[in-house]
Amino acid sequence: MANPPRDRSALMQLLNDIPAQQLDMLLFAVDAPNNVIPPLTAPQGDRVAALLRWTESPTGRGLQVLQQELAKIIPLPKNEIVPEELWNIPYPRNLFFTGRETVLQDMRNALLAKKSAAFSGLGGIGKTQTAIEFAYRYR
Repeated sequence: MANPPRDRSALMQLLNDIPAQQLDMLLFAVDAPNNVIPPLTAPQGDRVAALLRWTESPTGRGLQVLQQELAKIIPLPKNEIVPEELWNIPYPRNLFFTGRETVLQDMRNALLAKKSAAFSGLGGIGKTQTAIEFAYRYR
């Protein structure tokens, strides 16, 4: 899979140059919070700057995820090819997943502190869907 330029300024230029519709697709793909990104009426440069600030923040998904999602949306030069990271999640992301923000944050904190953690509980309460969302959100 091709990745966009790793240089932050080159990435910013690339994001400023893509059509607004593709930027919106990228915002959806990385699950950028609505209260962080300026509205569609704002200049694209402001929206891109806000996206990059959020992506690099502790609550953001990270530049690597942003670049991977961007590579899925726009064709990129072949000379930018980087080996794919290992990824073996057999389920697609549930686009209708909502809530459980506290559970997701608690799991992230536990993994950062202890390097291992688990969801537990009765069957049918959403453990698998929560784990899938966690995997996609923090990969």
